Amino acid sequence: PWMDTKPCVAVESSWEDCSYRLETLNFLLNMTDQLDSDLKLAKKNMRVREFNVELAQDLMVKALVNFTENLTEGRKWLDLNNPSFPSMHTRLDTLVREFRFQELSQLIEEAKHLLKDHFATINSTINRDELLNLWEDCHDYLSRLKTITVEPQNPIPDVIIWMLSDKKRVAYCRIPAHRLMFSESPARRGKMC
Repeated sequence: PWMDTKPCVAVESSWEDCSYRLETLNFLLNMTDQLDSDLKLAKKNMRVREFNVELAQDLMVKALVNFTENLTEGRKWLDLNNPSFPSMHTRLDTLVREFRFQELSQLIEEAKHLLKDHFATINSTINRDELLNLWEDCHDYLSRLKTITVEPQNPIPDVIIWMLSDKKRVAYCRIPAHRLMFSESPARRGKMC
């Protein structure tokens, strides 16, 4: 019945500029999702009865290398001397940023150490038990990363979409504001942007 025109609602509102909080949160969430998908792919390969050790090893190395690169980029973004980070932040912002910076720095060192220990040479291969232990260590990194993906002071409310039928709300969807946040950097963009 709407033909070429679709109903659209625009709600204008003003909020403080907290893009630096949401961009940081999106960056951490995107990094977490990337590691999670890499680990799921590696685990899927290892569940096969006669899995290919070389392929599983390559997947784990790729996951660790990507993770280390993402951590390094995140640490640069969170560095207290980063001039592109806005100066208008609260004391809690500074403390959260310092905590995240320290945690990312520690994760970088541990991931590099893990890569060095398990893959000292390019042509070295490891057995199934070592691969499973490596996967467990990476999954521990994922858990630790998830602990810092909480934004304690998000002033922008979530978006709630209602589905109405006969003037009654029959369903709704709640979308966190950070998922809709646009950023010039694709790594700091929301998932739904």
